[in-house]
Order: sequence, then structure tokens, then C-alpha cells
Amino acid sequence: MKFISFLFTITLLSCGMCKKNSETGPAQVLFGSGGGFTGAVISYSLSSDGALNKIEGEKNISLKTIDKKTAEGLLTKAKALKDYHYNTPDNMNCFIEIKSKDFNEKYVWGMNAVKIDARLKQLYDDLMALTK
Repeated sequence: MKFISFLFTITLLSCGMCKKNSETGPAQVLFGSGGGFTGAVISYSLSSDGALNKIEGEKNISLKTIDKKTAEGLLTKAKALKDYHYNTPDNMNCFIEIKSKDFNEKYVWGMNAVKIDARLKQLYDDLMALTK
């Protein structure tokens, strides 16, 4: 009876681990810029299904849907930044916020910052290009 209980427990644990591994990685990336005299912020979100939205206050305005392969590629680039931390705001700022079940991280830097990781800057440029 102990052996059957042991097998049942192992089966449950391994199914739980498989599920967790399939759900890892970013689910959404928020990005944009703002600050300055007015303090106005322009924000966008990209989700893993390719939905690209502009965020205005409490509203999410659908801009377009990009192909899932492109969205997944950008989200994979975002996930690669998991161990990088940067929060050095200035008068005018850029930001990327990664939200997932694994981790949440927000990066903020001044528009003229030169000491940010090139991967972060490239990700930001790639994300902003989607909004055009």
C-alpha cells in the first residue's frame, strides 16, 4: 500500500512539473516611454498570442495582431533578460516590464542612457517598431 501511495505521489509531482515547464516564460511585455514636463506616458502591451495594444489610462486599445512566431521570439528575448536588473530613471524615460508566472521585472532608463545592456535596448527598439 505504501508503494502505491508513493507511485501516486510521484505521478502527481511529475505531472505538476511538466505543467510548470510548459507555462514558463513571459506571458506579456509592457513597454513605452514618458516623463518630462507633462509626465505623460505612452504604453503598449504585447501578449504571447500576438495581441498588440496601446494602453490609455484604464483602456486597452487593440492596435493589431502580429504573427505568433514574431511575438514568441520577442518574448523569448525578454525572458533572456531575467537575470539583468536596471532601474535608473531620468527626466524622460523608456521602460519595459515583463510579466509572467516565473517572474516580473521592470526596467527603466533615461532616453539618453548609455550604460544599459544592448539586449534591452534592442528589445525596446524591436517592440517599438511593432507600433508603427
